[in-house]
Amino acid sequence: MAHGAPKSRHSTLLMVLVAAVAAVAATFAFGCGSNADKYVGYWSLAGQGQGAEQSFALHITRSGDQYLVDIGGSELGRAKLSGGKLEVTLPTQVFELTRQGDQLQLTTHGAWEPGLGMQPLTLHRIDATQFVAAREGWMNRVNDAAVREGIHSIQIGIQTWAVDHNDTFPPARVVARSLAIGTYYVDKWPTNPFTNQPMHAGTGPGDYQYTSNGKTYKLIGLSSDGKPVITVP
Repeated sequence: MAHGAPKSRHSTLLMVLVAAVAAVAATFAFGCGSNADKYVGYWSLAGQGQGAEQSFALHITRSGDQYLVDIGGSELGRAKLSGGKLEVTLPTQVFELTRQGDQLQLTTHGAWEPGLGMQPLTLHRIDATQFVAAREGWMNRVNDAAVREGIHSIQIGIQTWAVDHNDTFPPARVVARSLAIGTYYVDKWPTNPFTNQPMHAGTGPGDYQYTSNGKTYKLIGLSSDGKPVITVP
């Protein structure tokens, strides 16, 4: 009896260790061995003529039977497996993901972000660091597109001013949200997508630069790196 207690404790400890190892192995098998969980991870268009830092990317995670999809940090959607495909629903669009070996095939339904090209799209696995770079690069591209739209809105106001002023373009001092162009000639003054503030003249991302001698004008929109992304006319 004197030696029974230590032996019992050792046996109990061994059983606990065995159970722990079994649990880890089961978790690993569930997460990596099933076809469904092969959707989980970071994915990108990288490898199709563009680097990860320039590419659309998404991050898929799973909690129980529910999948969550982070599409480059811009939207978060829920997804479910149906008919061998992962159906993803976002606030503005719906798309499907299908496993093709070590790749994902992406097919959309309805409108899609600009610049993704022809469908279906082939996504490749990337790591977390590449995903962060891809997310930043993708959002910069989306924001640069918003800058272009904003410049066109201001351009319409400038040209409308000229129609009302004998084909004379406005001086720089009135081209602003709170001044004549913004008050009377632009219905909805554009927002700088990098600051979420009204666009204004400056040298930073999302700012504009306007010059005019009355007879001609130049309006420039600045991109994510502070360089011109659009020049009109």
